[in-house]
Amino acid sequence: MESVIRFRVKPGAGRNRVLGVDELGIVHVEIKEPPQKGKANRELIRFLARLTGIDREKIRIKSGLTSRDKRIAFEGADRETVLSRIIG
Repeated sequence: MESVIRFRVKPGAGRNRVLGVDELGIVHVEIKEPPQKGKANRELIRFLARLTGIDREKIRIKSGLTSRDKRIAFEGADRETVLSRIIG
C-alpha cells in the first residue's frame, strides 16, 4: 500500500512546521533548510518521517524534486493515517 499526498513547501524558513491543509487537500509546510543541492528535500523527508513515525526509506518524492509543489509517497500507510499524524 502506498499513499500519495500533495505538499506545498516553503524552504529557508525559520523552523520546520506544518501550516495546515488547504481546500484542495494540499499540505503546506515550511522547512528551515535552503533549496540548495537537495538540502530542503532531505530535511522535508526527515521532518515527515519524524511526524509520521514512518521510516525515511519508505517516504519518497514522486514528483517536484525542484519545485515547491511536491507529490510525496508514503509506503505502508493509508492516506488518512498519514494526514492525521502530520496535522496532529
